[in-house]
Amino acid sequence: MFLRSARRSAIRQTGRLSHSTAARPTSPSCSPCARFENRPLATKSVVVRGPRSSKGRVLGGANGIGPYYHYEVDGSLGGVVGRLSSGNPSTVAFLGVRAKSTSAAFSTQLQADDADDQYSSGRSHREDWMINLGRNGDNEWLTGDRPIDWYTGMHPLDCPGVDANGTLRSLPLPNLSRVTRESAKQYFDNSWTLYEMLFAGLRGDEPFYRPPVHGLRHPQIFYYGHTPCLYVNKLRVSGVLDGPVNAYFESIFEVGVDEMLWDDMHKNDMLWPAVSEVFEYRKDVYNTVVDAIMNHPSLDDSNGPVTVNQDHPMWALFMGFEHERIHLETSSVLFRETPIELVQRPKHWPSLHPSVYDGVSRSTNPVEGEDYPSNEMVDVQGRTVKLGKPLDFPSYGWDNEYGERTVDVPNFSASKHMITNGEFFDFVKDGGYRRKEYWCDDGWAWRSHRNMKWPFFWTPVGPAGSHEYGLRAIYEEIPMQWDWPADVTYYESKAYCLWKSERDGPPKNGPLRVLTEAEHNVIRHQDHNLDAARSNVDADKVMVTSGSNFPKGGTGANLNMAYSSQNPVNFFPPSHTGHFDTVGNAWEWTEDHFNPLKNFEVHHVYDDFSTPCFDGKHSMIVGGSFMSTGDEASVFARFHFRPHFLQHSGFRLVSSDGEAPAMHLFPGSFSGQAAKAASEADYGAEISEETSSNVYETDDLMSMYLGLHFPLSGSREGVDAVIDHVAAPLHGLRFPQRVANLLTALAPEKLERALDVGCAVGGTSFELAKSFNHVEAFDFSDNFVSAAKRLQSGEQLTFEVPIEGDISKQVSVVQEDGVDMSVMSRVNFFQGDASSLSTYAETRNEFKGGFDGVILSNLLCRLPDPEAALVALPGIV
Repeated sequence: MFLRSARRSAIRQTGRLSHSTAARPTSPSCSPCARFENRPLATKSVVVRGPRSSKGRVLGGANGIGPYYHYEVDGSLGGVVGRLSSGNPSTVAFLGVRAKSTSAAFSTQLQADDADDQYSSGRSHREDWMINLGRNGDNEWLTGDRPIDWYTGMHPLDCPGVDANGTLRSLPLPNLSRVTRESAKQYFDNSWTLYEMLFAGLRGDEPFYRPPVHGLRHPQIFYYGHTPCLYVNKLRVSGVLDGPVNAYFESIFEVGVDEMLWDDMHKNDMLWPAVSEVFEYRKDVYNTVVDAIMNHPSLDDSNGPVTVNQDHPMWALFMGFEHERIHLETSSVLFRETPIELVQRPKHWPSLHPSVYDGVSRSTNPVEGEDYPSNEMVDVQGRTVKLGKPLDFPSYGWDNEYGERTVDVPNFSASKHMITNGEFFDFVKDGGYRRKEYWCDDGWAWRSHRNMKWPFFWTPVGPAGSHEYGLRAIYEEIPMQWDWPADVTYYESKAYCLWKSERDGPPKNGPLRVLTEAEHNVIRHQDHNLDAARSNVDADKVMVTSGSNFPKGGTGANLNMAYSSQNPVNFFPPSHTGHFDTVGNAWEWTEDHFNPLKNFEVHHVYDDFSTPCFDGKHSMIVGGSFMSTGDEASVFARFHFRPHFLQHSGFRLVSSDGEAPAMHLFPGSFSGQAAKAASEADYGAEISEETSSNVYETDDLMSMYLGLHFPLSGSREGVDAVIDHVAAPLHGLRFPQRVANLLTALAPEKLERALDVGCAVGGTSFELAKSFNHVEAFDFSDNFVSAAKRLQSGEQLTFEVPIEGDISKQVSVVQEDGVDMSVMSRVNFFQGDASSLSTYAETRNEFKGGFDGVILSNLLCRLPDPEAALVALPGIV
């Protein structure tokens, strides 16, 4: 906010919106759950003129799921520094002791907790997330081997998929043309118990709540509750269940994140439920799902097996299975990133690959041909590849797998192995992480931000500069395995390609790069490739092969949890083209953006699984890893991650004449975050209008913003603005109105004209009009401006309010008290760009004479050039 002023001070607000409010998405999210993530609110500045003191005024209090809002008055600008240290007293009184369940932010309470908390002793500092530790006696329960009753479903020794030695591995992917109640329950039990066995590897309660080292994911307690939550919500959407199991848990555990920026250190520091509370929730959900499997009429197999297709209500059940298996793998990566003292190998977990135990002494200076195999480039004859999974193929598939595309793949050369740790060691030792010329701009920024000097899963075991390394597995630190694939990001892969080309000279047929999706399907073994699977269901090997059996035979591979680690790159037989590990062991990065095939359609039960990530900022990964099970291990699988992300992923060198046969949605491939959707390429009808539209012009965003700006909406229909639960953040409501009230409370010299920049659907503008004689208001979104004008004209607008999962209810917009037609008529709405304020000051009649107050709310952090907006303010205030 800006007011006319002779003295200038700045008030800054930080915090996050509660789940009852909306923040504009920086980018849609997935990996695997595609959602919008709330972001910190924009910086706000206030300029005050007149006799009023420049002291800041504290408004609001704790918000829903993050730190309380606090304001600082910057003394260097003439104000008085003052920081709210204990939360708004009225807010504290409202929340009471249980306040910490929605905000780990009350510093005075934290100080009191510190005096008594066993976790305070021995720690040099206290972080907000630590408020979760030491409750309900969970730490003792979670330290050491889990008791038998840790498993809320079947114990591993009793679970389908256990072998004679007591090791539990994955079952084959179910054939949906012959589903019985018993076969569905077996696969459910296998999925459910594998997931709980993974979490038996967390030692104590700390790793459940400690944020990941990169700060880009929820703590593990979220994922412990997330998978059962999705079963309930999706079965409700499909009509199998008619109500929640725990409505509050199914709200807080629903939304996963896809870290959209490598330097987005946005952390979730709420007080989460205790592990024991989520444990009880998991028991309830397990019993609910089992009851649905055994009793829902849609799976009645009394007359024979049932066919489950995309129109069947139990498609949502198998969606839950495969969603859980995605998180089985992604959480295993997070466990691998967790400090070693906080993890433990669970009983009944698959063993590491036997090469770890071969007794061979590991050199600290690996030699090609001795410590790792030579890695020649193998020429490959190009051919035509047809991508896409048939709609009638009898296994579960995610929406992006369906459709079709034919790709003519030219001749190319590809390294027979994925790049090994031994090969990557040369890049590390030669200073590859110190030389900017090998990295794209964003790759270098990521490397610098993380101060990366070697791959993340390498563990230094010697003096600094000695280049002596061990290797981190999921639960162990082991001697370096030089002949295993190097686990790296896309950025690291591409840097290696440039370094290798410089060191050895460019290959005869073009620069070195990584594989493409189409090329992967050329070198994949012909007995189990796309063409073979379309002709014979069993050729999709995961349809008939358990984890115990996957390593066997001439096409054996490290998939479906055959082992709990990677393996030497030359351990299994090569494909018909002479390439090893074309499936399993480690995912392979590709040059392709994650993309839809022709005739792509979302599935109504999970309509945002893929589409938000068709943004040119996600790289496809192919082939699966040792932790890939179920659909992830299918020949039809199409998965993706951001280029800075780790996912048990490596790469293979490729060269070819001409451009790579890759799908790029936007120019720039993966120069990193710089790939901009704003410069769209014309790639035809393969992306729907909905996919490529402005994210601010969607019905979902409109509903979110109408709910944020008009929180009384729903009162006529009996729908609360915030889902009812203990310590519901009702104090977080009316944010747009409170911003307007903050401006007027600062008592500008006149209350004639105000400007609302980034007005969205008008809640702040209408509140300003109760005090100012005239308000100019504009937003970049024509959709938002149109909605504000329709409200101004007296039209009754309706929108959807989420009730549970994907279930919503239509409600009518209700204005604040005092906002009538006369007040609304004082606002002039128009579509505009905040970065053009200087131009408007010179060219628009509405800007002549300036303004007595200006608001830029929830805006600055979303502008491509915030400075352009800020420097214009002296000319209009």
